[in-house]
Amino acid sequence: MPLSEEELKILREIEAQLNASDPQLVDHVSRTTVYRHALRAIRDRKSTRLNSSHQIISYAVFCLKKK
Repeated sequence: MPLSEEELKILREIEAQLNASDPQLVDHVSRTTVYRHALRAIRDRKSTRLNSSHQIISYAVFCLKKK
């Protein structure tokens, strides 16, 4: 359902107020898409998994060297 003219007017006013109060946020949000956000989340999870795997392997090597 499309927005009414009154709702569009209110939305434009809110956007203008936000742009005036925090232009950096507006710029960041306008460059960020749902897909980019999802890809970043996946990449962060992979990085976390790799880091924890690396720690486990490092500890195992340390234990083996200790023997």
